[in-house]
Amino acid sequence: MSATVCIRVEANSRESDMPRKPIKLTWYKPTRQWRKYRTCRITGKGKMHYLEPRGVNKSDHAAKVRAWMNWSRKLEGIEAAERRQLQCRASQQSQMAVESRREAGLCVAKATDYGALAFDPPTVSRAARPDASLAELLTTYLSKKRLDAECGERSIQTYREHLDKLDDFSGFIRDRTEHTRASEITAIDLDCYRSIQKHLQSTGEISAATVRKRLLCLKQFLEWCYEIEAIEHLPRNVNRKFTRVDMPEAEPKRFTSDEIRALWREAPNQPFSGSSRRLRLCIALALNCGYNPTCIASLEHGHINWETGMIDRPRHKTRGRQVHKLWPITL
Repeated sequence: MSATVCIRVEANSRESDMPRKPIKLTWYKPTRQWRKYRTCRITGKGKMHYLEPRGVNKSDHAAKVRAWMNWSRKLEGIEAAERRQLQCRASQQSQMAVESRREAGLCVAKATDYGALAFDPPTVSRAARPDASLAELLTTYLSKKRLDAECGERSIQTYREHLDKLDDFSGFIRDRTEHTRASEITAIDLDCYRSIQKHLQSTGEISAATVRKRLLCLKQFLEWCYEIEAIEHLPRNVNRKFTRVDMPEAEPKRFTSDEIRALWREAPNQPFSGSSRRLRLCIALALNCGYNPTCIASLEHGHINWETGMIDRPRHKTRGRQVHKLWPITL
């Protein structure tokens, strides 16, 4: 059971560090934490953020104040990341504009004069015919993916992956079959293409990730053909199993003892470290506690017992408890 609390602070109250505008935090009884739900301004997806410290109950005012302060700091980081993502999208759009060299002739007005519009969109009207060639469908599909990238809905990398992976399938159809139309592609053709990909993976010519991307791009293309009615039905093996590929476990990259000693020696000489001790502290926390950059960045003073030299904190993702004994050099 949860209770919603509206935190309102007057100008001269003892909680003057908190905002005058009401901030709604929700008390979550199972973990004894305050939490805040926020919707991303870019993706539109929401996420629940659980705030430290844990309180005794929803009447624990001190924990409530500290939870809001932690949320304020966390919100600054989230908004900064969103700004960087928007800047990255704008850069991608600019890059695509330079590559395409198109002059759309679009103008913002009360009404658009479509008759005088110089932009010719990748329409499906010519491709959505029973006799449409596979080349026509591929050209139209890739043009739409390129337009999505120019608008920022997809990344440039996504467009280039579709271009590369579907070019491979086009070569298979050209060299192994006599088909010229998408409607002629059968489940047997797709099974043959999938088997060849698995063979190339087994011989080491391509990776499992490449196999999966090729099959996934092909599946999306065929589903698009079906959506625009360019083909009457999908081959029956175009399903979840079609793109299922066993991915090998990633081998972790490990530092040797000599490499760690070299990093430790060179840490004070790095201009980006900020101080001679900060980078060494990060290295010590990584070795001592197995921390990654996110764990180090989210470490708070309240997590550390300076008398016993212990860190007692919740894990960043699972919120499970983790306890570490700090080495003297880390302290």
